[in-house]
Amino acid sequence: MWRKQEKNEKFFFFNQAGKAIGSCKQEELPLAEEAVIKKSILFFDDPTPCFIHKNAVTVRLTEEVRKQLTASNKPVLIEALPVEIQEYLNLDEEAVFIAYGC
Repeated sequence: MWRKQEKNEKFFFFNQAGKAIGSCKQEELPLAEEAVIKKSILFFDDPTPCFIHKNAVTVRLTEEVRKQLTASNKPVLIEALPVEIQEYLNLDEEAVFIAYGC
C-alpha cells in the first residue's frame, strides 16, 4: 500500500530558528483525526472508518503531503502549504517548517 521508499526517506520538522526538532517515516506522519474522518466520508461514505479505510485514507493524505514537499529542495514554511494540506497535519506547535527527503 505504501510506495517503496528510498532508504532513510523521512519527513523532517524544524522550529522557527531552522533547528531540526524531529523526523518520522512516511507512515508515521502525525495526521489530524478530523482530516482522516472527513476524507473517509468523502472517499468511502464512512464516518467511522474501519482499519482498512483509515489506512487507505492515511496513505492518500500522507502522499499528498509528500508530493507538496518534494517540489522543493528545502524546508517549506508550514503556513505556506495549501490550507487543506495544513489541516491534514497534527504537528507540535513548535514545528514551523517541514521537509521531505533523505
